[in-house]
Amino acid sequence: MANYLWDFFLGGSGGGDERPFGSAVLDGVDLWIASGSRYYDDLARSLTSLYRDGPGVRKKYMLTAAPQCPFPDASLGAALDTGLFDHVWVRLYNNPPCQYAPGYVNYMTEAWEQWTRALPSASIFLLLPASPDPAFNGGFIDADILASQVLPVAKKAANYGGIMLWSRYYDKDSGYSAKLQIPADPPISEPIPGAPVNAPPPGPPVAPTAGSWRKKRIRIYIIAGTSSLCGVCIILFTLFMWYKKYYGKMPWQRGSRNAPRIESFLQKQGTSHPKRYTYSEVRRMTKSFANKVGQGGYGAVYRGNLPDSCEVAVKMLKDTEGDGEEFMNEVASISRTSHVNVVTLIGFCLQGSKRALIYEYMPNGSLERYAFGNNSANGDNTLTWDKLFDIVIGIARGLEYLHSGCNTRIVHFDIKPQNILLDQDFCPKISDFGLAKLCLQKESKISIAGARGTIGYIAPEVFSRSYEAVSTKSYVYSYSMVGARKQIECLYDNLDRFCGSTSTCEISSDTTELVKKMTVVGAYPIIDYTLQIF
Repeated sequence: MANYLWDFFLGGSGGGDERPFGSAVLDGVDLWIASGSRYYDDLARSLTSLYRDGPGVRKKYMLTAAPQCPFPDASLGAALDTGLFDHVWVRLYNNPPCQYAPGYVNYMTEAWEQWTRALPSASIFLLLPASPDPAFNGGFIDADILASQVLPVAKKAANYGGIMLWSRYYDKDSGYSAKLQIPADPPISEPIPGAPVNAPPPGPPVAPTAGSWRKKRIRIYIIAGTSSLCGVCIILFTLFMWYKKYYGKMPWQRGSRNAPRIESFLQKQGTSHPKRYTYSEVRRMTKSFANKVGQGGYGAVYRGNLPDSCEVAVKMLKDTEGDGEEFMNEVASISRTSHVNVVTLIGFCLQGSKRALIYEYMPNGSLERYAFGNNSANGDNTLTWDKLFDIVIGIARGLEYLHSGCNTRIVHFDIKPQNILLDQDFCPKISDFGLAKLCLQKESKISIAGARGTIGYIAPEVFSRSYEAVSTKSYVYSYSMVGARKQIECLYDNLDRFCGSTSTCEISSDTTELVKKMTVVGAYPIIDYTLQIF
C-alpha cells in the first residue's frame, strides 16, 4: 500500500501513465480511518522511509492523520506512537467525552491538553464542524465562544497548529471561518506601573493580515481535499482487490460470450451434473495454482486438495475463444458415467471467463509416460507385459461400458495413451471427453462435422469419407493403436530375435502368447482395414 501511494500520488515513478492526477505530485498523505487495524503503524513507517530515505528524494512530504477522541484513538493509536506524523487534527465533535457542551468547555480543553502532551513532535489542530449539520451527535461551538474561551487555552500548547473545519461546503453556508478572522476589539489599556505619565499607551495587538489567513485557509482546503481523495482511493482499491480475489476478474472485464449458452446447457442438465465450484474455491484448493502437473493444448492441470483432504486434479481450460463445446461435452459425458475404468469428474467451475474441470487425482499419470517390456533400462517408467495386458483389458472394459453400459451411448473419439490415466494401483481410467459425442443406443451410424481425434490414432473413416460411415465401432482402431503400437515397434526392431531363439529376446516364454495376442490386436488396423476391422 505504501508503494502504491508513493508511485501513484507522491514522488514515485512506478505509476506511469495511470497516475490519477497525471504528473501532479501531492504534498502528503492523510490517514482518516474509521476501522481498526494493526498495520497503520507499518504503513506510516513504510511511507516515511520512501519520502525521507528514498534515493533522489528532494521534496518534503507531509504525513498527517485525523484520529478520533478520546485519547488514544483505537485505530491510529499505534501509528501515532511512532512519532512520524507532521500534523494531527483531533476530531472534537460527535464524541461526547471530548466535545463542547452548551456553557461548558472543560471537556474540550482537557482533551486538547491530553492530545498535545502525548504528541509533542506533531502540530496539533482542532478539527471542528463549520455548522451544526455535521455535528449530528453534538459538539458544535459558536465562533465567539471558541475564540474567547477555547483558543486562549489551546494556543498555550507549544505544538498548537490551528483549526481545521469540516467542511468547505458547510463553511460557505455558515461563514464560520470568516467570523474567526474578525479581530476582537483591543482591550482598554491600563497605565503601566513605573511608566512616565506622558508615555503613549501600548498599541493594540497586531491582527493577522488577510493574506496570511487566505494562505492558511488554502492549505487547510488542500489537505482536507487530499485526505478525502486518498480515503476514497484506498477504499476503491481495496474493493477492486477483494472483487478480483473472489470473482476471478475485475468488474469491467468481459466474461465469456458463450457463458449464457453454457449456463442454459447446465440448467437443462438439472441436478445430473457434478458439483459446481466458484473460482475462489478453485484457487484455494490449488493454493493459487502452485503445483502444476501437466500442460496441453486445452490448458494446464494443477494438483490440489478438497476441504476433506481428497486429492484432485484441476484442469484450467484456456480462455473463451471457442464455443464451449468441449467444456459441455466433458460435463455432459462424464456426469452420465460410473465405472472403475472411467475417470470421475468431481466438479467444475464456470465463472466469467474462467472454466475448470475437477477430477480425481491419478498419481501415476498417463499411459504415455511409460515404456513396455521387461527391459529395466527405463527404471520406474517401465511396465511389464503382464501389467500392460491388465491395463489393455481395463481400457477395453471402459470402452465397452461407454458403448453399451450407459443409458446414452458415448463415443469418445480421442482414445490415445495421453488420455489413459493410471491410479495408484495402475488401474486405467479413460479421461478427456472434450471431443466425445452422445448418441442413442439404437444409432449405428454417427454424423460428425470434421475429423476428430489425434493423428496416428484416428480411424480412417473418421479422417476420410472415402471409407465406411463413422459408427460407435470407430474407437476400435484407436484402441488397437493404444494397446499395441509400441509392441509392434518392438517387434519390428527385434524381428529376428522374436522369430528365432527366445533366449535372446526380451520377451520370456511365459509371456510370449500374451504379447502375441496384443500384437495381433495392434496389427488389425495395418491389415486390410475395411475387411478386418468390422
